Amino acid sequence: MVLRGEPSHNPSIMKALIIEDEEISFRRLRRMLRDLRPDMEIDGPLTTTSEVISRLSEYSGYDIIFSDIRLRDHDVFEAFQAVMPECMVIFTTAYDEYALKAFKNNGVEYLLKPIEKESLSAALMKVESIAGRKVFGKDKLDMVVGELRTYRERILIWKGDELIPVNVKDILYFYFDQRRVYAKSADGDASAVQFTMSELGNELDPRMFFRINRQYIANIDSITRINLFFNSRLKIRLKGCDQPLTLSKEKSVELREWLDR
Repeated sequence: MVLRGEPSHNPSIMKALIIEDEEISFRRLRRMLRDLRPDMEIDGPLTTTSEVISRLSEYSGYDIIFSDIRLRDHDVFEAFQAVMPECMVIFTTAYDEYALKAFKNNGVEYLLKPIEKESLSAALMKVESIAGRKVFGKDKLDMVVGELRTYRERILIWKGDELIPVNVKDILYFYFDQRRVYAKSADGDASAVQFTMSELGNELDPRMFFRINRQYIANIDSITRINLFFNSRLKIRLKGCDQPLTLSKEKSVELREWLDR
C-alpha cells in the first residue's frame, strides 16, 4: 500500500484521508478537493479494511475522512467497528442502502457517486461549520438545562375502555390520524393516547424521539432504513409502518444531525 502524502503537523491546514478502492474515483475526488480546498492535505487511498484499521490505529490526526463503503475485502463499517474514527466522515458510495448505518458511524454527509462538485462543496462547508461551532452564554445554559431536564418515561394508552400505562421506549412511533393521536407499539398494536402531537414533542426525550413531520414522531430504534431522495431530502422506513416517510429538506438536515449525536 502506498499512502500519497504524510499527515500534516500544521494545525491550520485541514488534513483529509480518502478510503477508496477504485483508482478513478479516488483521482476524481482528489482533483475536486484540490479545486475546492487548495491547501487541504490529502492522504490515501486506503483500499481494504485491514489498511483502514492499521492506519487509524497509528494516526488519529485527520480532520475529515472521505470513505467509500464497499472496499476490496469487506464493508468499511467492519474497520470502523474495530477503530472508530475520531473525526467526521463523509461517505461516498454508489449505493444508498447504507445511509442509516453511515450516520451512526460518525457520518455527517452521504454522497452518491458520481459525486457532483456542488454537493461536495456543500458537504465541506457543513463539516467546517460543525467543527467551528462554539457554545457560549445562553446556548451553554440551554445545553445544561437540557441535560438536567426529565422527560416522560411512561404514557397511558387506550385498550378498549381501559387506560394502560406503557413505557415510552416500547413505542415505535406516534402518529396523527383523523383528529386523534395513536401510539404504535412493538407488538403491532395502534392505541389512542390523550396527547396532542405538540404535547408529545415537548414531553418526549429528544434523544430518543424525532419529529418526522406534522403526522409522525419516531423512536430512534424504529428507524430501519434511510434513503436519499430528490433535492437533498431523505426517505425513511419505520418498523411497523407500511409506507416510507419523506422528510422535508430542513427536517432531513435535522435528522442527520440528530443521528450524529
